[in-house]
Amino acid sequence: MLGEQDKALETYTAALHVYMDIAGKEHVSYAATLSNLGVLYKEMSKGRVISKNDLDGSGDGHEGPVVIPVKGMERQNYLDRSEEALVEARETRQKLLGETHKDTLYSAIHLASLWKLRDRPQDALVLLRESLLLAESTYGEKYVHLYCMYYIR
Repeated sequence: MLGEQDKALETYTAALHVYMDIAGKEHVSYAATLSNLGVLYKEMSKGRVISKNDLDGSGDGHEGPVVIPVKGMERQNYLDRSEEALVEARETRQKLLGETHKDTLYSAIHLASLWKLRDRPQDALVLLRESLLLAESTYGEKYVHLYCMYYIR
């Protein structure tokens, strides 16, 4: 639902604590939730998504989304948190699942996308190339297109 980024953040954070308490940080469910949290923080750095109706009370509630930009330190905070979560998720997945597992590759693509957003295009391209080569050699050419789509979003 639009405008429920705060609710999603609260839910992912609570799930992360549950997985940490039950299974520990070295578990695929913990890494998956951490990755989702990292992607959420990345999206939140772009702005707060709300419906037009929530913004001004007009209309019937079916209008398209409105993005309220975040700037300065708030944006930087979201980007920092996103990077921390995505790096840890990738490292955990590498350790538990291996370099060529699809979830590890998705983690790399999400991290490359974040680095692109953070004006680190060289780092992003190096990681993207490595990931795409691994994806192609492991899963075939059809998966390369899928990974590229994640990067350009």
